[in-house]
Amino acid sequence: MTIAEAPTEAVPRAALASAGTLFHGLGDSARLALLRRLAEGEARVVDLVAELGMAQFTVSAHLARLRDCVLVDFRSRGRAWCTP
Repeated sequence: MTIAEAPTEAVPRAALASAGTLFHGLGDSARLALLRRLAEGEARVVDLVAELGMAQFTVSAHLARLRDCVLVDFRSRGRAWCTP
């Protein structure tokens, strides 16, 4: 199998790093569930834990990965963190 009309010049590995990070971020079903829920609107971590049935540590770890990929953002609201 080949890619039609692929460019003939080699792309440096460094140029592909951000794409690799993005695909790694999307490569987990829990992170996809979080993204799907956050597409509906802002949520606090505690709300995501309750709605998705995941442990708080798991939700926080997956949100950190999604922040690294620049797919979600967060802000503090009092003592709670919200993902707008």
